[in-house]
Amino acid sequence: TYRIVLEGVQTEGKIIENRQRVPFAIQLGDADMAPVVQFRTTSGQTITYHSSDFSSPVAYQVGQPVRVWYLPDNPQQATLNGKNAWLFPT
Repeated sequence: TYRIVLEGVQTEGKIIENRQRVPFAIQLGDADMAPVVQFRTTSGQTITYHSSDFSSPVAYQVGQPVRVWYLPDNPQQATLNGKNAWLFPT
């Protein structure tokens, strides 16, 4: 994540959905959700990024704008709001 923020391109994306960790998790009372974001690259390509940062309660609302950083040579390598960008390995 640190590399993506450091070397990547920043843009604005939009939350298009929140997906459950496990489809039947809500029935079990575990509603961990991760955002799905859509954004455009500088070349105009539309990317749908599926975050692996699950949380409960939901961290983002559908339709909410968010900052996204992505690697120009691989836009699927992305991160939201620089999340965890400043955590260094010990």
